[in-house]
Amino acid sequence: MAKKRPKHSSANLPGSLYQRNRRWWWKVQLPGEEKPKARPLKPVGSRFATTDYAVAVECAKQLLQEQLFQKDVPLQGEVRIIPDLVRAYTAFADTYYVDPLGKSTKEPQDIRYTMKVLLECFPSLGVDEFGPLRLKEVREVMIDKKWCRNLINQRIGIIRRMFKWAVSEQIVSSVILHGLQAVAGLKRGRTLAKESK
Repeated sequence: MAKKRPKHSSANLPGSLYQRNRRWWWKVQLPGEEKPKARPLKPVGSRFATTDYAVAVECAKQLLQEQLFQKDVPLQGEVRIIPDLVRAYTAFADTYYVDPLGKSTKEPQDIRYTMKVLLECFPSLGVDEFGPLRLKEVREVMIDKKWCRNLINQRIGIIRRMFKWAVSEQIVSSVILHGLQAVAGLKRGRTLAKESK
């Protein structure tokens, strides 16, 4: 019988992580799926699920991100959590940010890079729970990743634009966007973020 372990608070993932024969599995209903499914958490190149909890969490996050960024997964139901919003916005961006010949511009790729960090931080947070302090948490992670100040300001702007779009689509309240706009950009000499060379 599978031995279950309580979900670690830092994982903050949907579904439940549990051990089967000392190896980690994840039971979750991913976007586009009709019901929860148990899946082994296998690192890239491995035939078996990992026995390390921290590695299992990273594998689960990777699976979630891959599913979210699949273009052919339809958005079902309401946008309730951050991954739902990210998926809806990236689908919009893929059709909106194109050149006159219909080719995708660089913007959708920048959006995806930004959203990966957002999803690392909040893989199951409700969209209505996101506010200025959560945005600052994402920014701190970007600082920890050694991104330069200008890039961080640009990527935080992308997150704000996503919420602006969500307000225009009546997905989230304008109060949330108003709160996010109150977060000032990082200023030169007043942050631990490095300067671009």
